[in-house]
Amino acid sequence: MTITAERINAAFLFQAAYENRYTWDANFTGFTATAHLNQNGILHQADVTISPDLKVIVAKANSSEAEKAIYGQMQEIVIHRVHRSFADVHGKNEFSYGDTDESGEVLILVGGASAGDRYKVKDKIVTMVHRQIHGTVVTINVLSTFDTGKGYLPMDYTSFYSKPNDLDSISPMQHHHDEYADLGNYFIMTSRTVSTDGDAQPQEFKLTNIVLLSSKD
Repeated sequence: MTITAERINAAFLFQAAYENRYTWDANFTGFTATAHLNQNGILHQADVTISPDLKVIVAKANSSEAEKAIYGQMQEIVIHRVHRSFADVHGKNEFSYGDTDESGEVLILVGGASAGDRYKVKDKIVTMVHRQIHGTVVTINVLSTFDTGKGYLPMDYTSFYSKPNDLDSISPMQHHHDEYADLGNYFIMTSRTVSTDGDAQPQEFKLTNIVLLSSKD
């Protein structure tokens, strides 16, 4: 296999997994809900809206800290559900194969605009993400997923942060568990629990009273 053919095949393998992620389509109308966040024993609450153009609106928060924290959680939801084409996100990248481990996960190495990033792929699922974002490296390992019939959603995964080429900067490992509800045509995350190595109490985020908006008008 030539280097060119290898890069093409690695790109196809990664693209298939990227496009198998569950995202909201262009007809997504947005929704309203009540958000609850238990963070370090402090209870935050607010009314939230994700608008049809995927803007986050937080209202009636019980404190300024609640407004900020809940806004951040809602932005995280939007970032991972917004649909962006493979060409828009990775059109300036090149891909090549790394090793395949005993479980069958294939390491995909990135060159070009995002050189140094890397991913693992298995069964059309991105099982590992290692990306540099604004000078910080985030590493996510997906442990279990949920098949919506329109793409997969991660349910259990770990994450940690570090500085490039600085092993002493690695943050404590965080363990995430997400739950989803099927609301007609769309899946919405209803809860997220995050436990951090060394901390006694997990962080819990929940959405209740979720109602899809009726139209995009």
